[in-house]
Amino acid sequence: MRAIIQRVSSASVTIDGQVNGQIGPGLLVLLGIAQGDTAEDGEWLAQKIRQTPHLRRRRWPDESLGHGFWRWCLGS
Repeated sequence: MRAIIQRVSSASVTIDGQVNGQIGPGLLVLLGIAQGDTAEDGEWLAQKIRQTPHLRRRRWPDESLGHGFWRWCLGS
């Protein structure tokens, strides 16, 4: 199991020409799952991502608050 984390201005998932999910500014996680990976492997990887220090706190421009305002994204 592998994960790549990428900062994006927007992202979407399209299946058969239909948008099934989308986000605005944030973090996109590309996840690769192999045969033999378990739910416990997924829990371990999710915990590792949550505990990565430079991902725990990021700031993003927030246009809904006006020019020059930032929203802080805090990891849980």
